[in-house]
Amino acid sequence: MKKNIAFIFPYNTWGGAFRSTYSLGSCLLKRGYNIDIIFPIIPPRNGYKKFSFKWFYIKIRGIVRSLLRGKKIRVDTDLNIIMIPWISSLWIKNYDYIIANHWNTVEDIYHLPERCGEKWHYIRDIEQWSFYFEQELKGFKLPIKKIVVANWIKDFLLKEYNISVNAVITNGTEVSRFEIIKDKPPLKNICIGMCCSDHPMKGIEYGLEAMRKVSLVKKDLKFILFGYKKPSNLNFKCEWIQAPMGENLREVYRRIHIFISPSIQEGFHNPPREAMSARCALIATNVGCIPDFGQDCENMLIVKKRSSKDIEEAIKKIIDDKSLMKKIVRNAFNTIKKQNWESRANQFERTLSIRD
Repeated sequence: MKKNIAFIFPYNTWGGAFRSTYSLGSCLLKRGYNIDIIFPIIPPRNGYKKFSFKWFYIKIRGIVRSLLRGKKIRVDTDLNIIMIPWISSLWIKNYDYIIANHWNTVEDIYHLPERCGEKWHYIRDIEQWSFYFEQELKGFKLPIKKIVVANWIKDFLLKEYNISVNAVITNGTEVSRFEIIKDKPPLKNICIGMCCSDHPMKGIEYGLEAMRKVSLVKKDLKFILFGYKKPSNLNFKCEWIQAPMGENLREVYRRIHIFISPSIQEGFHNPPREAMSARCALIATNVGCIPDFGQDCENMLIVKKRSSKDIEEAIKKIIDDKSLMKKIVRNAFNTIKKQNWESRANQFERTLSIRD
């Protein structure tokens, strides 16, 4: 008999950690499991001091967002999406497994009665740079079974805090969503692209500075930036594309020849893997997903964190050596197409010991 599994979100959104859960859940659904995605109208802890102005503001904003969005998501899925007032056994039925998908849900899951299911924490990142890290760390230390999404997270938790985990299950990649279905533009006008965010760990300023400097000496280059928030004070000519989704996002990647991923820290980030799927030559810092499958000068160019100079030199290197660019593109695609979600669903079943 197939099992009932609940993933608990802190709220309804569709960032990378959320989309990866929808992808994993869809694979499990096809195998006959009953998969529920549950999120509360009243969001859980937010790291701010209780009853402070910021605490109230985030709570109220979260409630308004939940009521406006309801169960609507920007992800194509057949999973059962459930909205509850708050995370409590009053609203959560009996499951075989219940999984805290983010740090701010794990304490609530830990205190649920056993009837709600065997409890797991799916750790997506370690945010030691954040103001709420001490609360996050308390969740990591709870005696609850743990899955982490990257090997660096496992190593960091063990080395720094003597916290062991039950399994590493990296995210898969839906290559077919990003694989190009028509040829890229000719290399005579090379296009360099980057996904932008104002998150402090994305390192966007280093990518932008490298692009600016390259634009001064390589006059025929094109630049595409995309994301939810356009960077301020752009000082070189580029095209901005606002929050592309679906086929529009695939088309953005198709137009890009060289993709920059300048992150300072990531859990297991999506854009580099999407770019590899779309046959872009990747230049990336060695964070997040990169240590798990990146090979410098083989399937990408790996650069130092916080170094616009390194990114600039990597761009020039790959532009001036077209044979290197073609090798990286070919090897990157062959690497990423092996990183599928079916293999991750297999790992998930083995980890939870739920395979019949």
